[in-house]
Amino acid sequence: MKSLKFFGQPRKNNETLVQDFLPYHARRVLRGLLSGSQTAVSRLRTLKIPVVVRRVVGHSMVPVLPPGTLVVGVRYFRSLRPGHVVVVTHEGKEKVKRIDQIDENKIYILGDHPETSTDSRHFGWLPLSSVKARILWPRTKRNPA
Repeated sequence: MKSLKFFGQPRKNNETLVQDFLPYHARRVLRGLLSGSQTAVSRLRTLKIPVVVRRVVGHSMVPVLPPGTLVVGVRYFRSLRPGHVVVVTHEGKEKVKRIDQIDENKIYILGDHPETSTDSRHFGWLPLSSVKARILWPRTKRNPA
């Protein structure tokens, strides 16, 4: 299994860098975002790059995605399956959650830490159109607990 490294870190034989998946202009913008550049944020909006960078807030995805973790996703994706981590919009807020079930045009999402997560157990099924991005990095696996 390949591990994913980020900019400026040495590459080993079995590693893939995030920039291997992104076009050149998206890599420049992403590098600027991670350095805190406001220019990069405005460039990302004007170029309409299909890359989404978000910071996890709250403890709903602990231990897989602790608060403060940067996640990188894509706005355009072919399909969604249970187990995928996505960014959804619900009541005007973006939430990072894991898909538990899919039923035609609806999804049921759950956080990995049920005690602190506000998810579909509280507000029910969401329309598939509420999914704004599918998270690609960091790669996540379902919490065994």
